[in-house]
Amino acid sequence: MESSTGNHNAFTTKNGTTYDAPEKGFSLVLTDGAKTSLEIVKMKGGLGVTLGIKNNGNATVDNYPVDFILKSSNKKINVNAGKTISGLASGATTSLKTGMFWGRGKFTIFVVGDGIAAYKQGKQLFVFTIVQK
Repeated sequence: MESSTGNHNAFTTKNGTTYDAPEKGFSLVLTDGAKTSLEIVKMKGGLGVTLGIKNNGNATVDNYPVDFILKSSNKKINVNAGKTISGLASGATTSLKTGMFWGRGKFTIFVVGDGIAAYKQGKQLFVFTIVQK
């Protein structure tokens, strides 16, 4: 992208050399460099759906969004959309729950986050959820 302000250089090296255009293109990586490896370790039913997320990485996980999406035969419901995991230490597991929801019949529940995804099928009997193994 371009701007009408600035010093007219694409970038400056550590030794002070400036370039007005990169030779082979460049990109910016805006992370703290910490690696995380989250894994869904269990998902079970009851009054809603509960799942465990384990941090197999080498750094504490902060501000990590996870969404539950429930899809029944006739409609899609976002259940507990926008849940955020924070302060999950390396090797630790946290539990997330959809909360109780109402329905009857077969469904598929999806758990989606950046780099993790899982789904299970089950049955809903009014407020009780049965997740298939």
